[in-house]
Amino acid sequence: MSSTRTVLVQNFDELLLQSIDEVFSGVLGPRFNGALFHHLGSKFFISRESIPSRLQEFVLALSETFGVLGAGVFTRAVAQRLYTKLGLEFTEESCYTLLDYVDKAKMSF
Repeated sequence: MSSTRTVLVQNFDELLLQSIDEVFSGVLGPRFNGALFHHLGSKFFISRESIPSRLQEFVLALSETFGVLGAGVFTRAVAQRLYTKLGLEFTEESCYTLLDYVDKAKMSF
């Protein structure tokens, strides 16, 4: 992988993590954000830094933690925040998961 591509991937991953942090902190408060990452690490062995490479597992862990509907609300909000950071127009798609939104954003990024 070229160094330019590596930087782009790292930047995209960091924007994704920032979006996750901002959504969870904004909705549930910053103290809960830390507790959520502790829970993800201890129960699902998912660290904050591993989320971009383990996105499907992250979504499944959210579904188990918050229920399918709760996880869907959070993941759409994360996708919307990520698109804003990337300067992309967000259009909600009823059949999309966070993975779909991220894949679509990566193609535009």
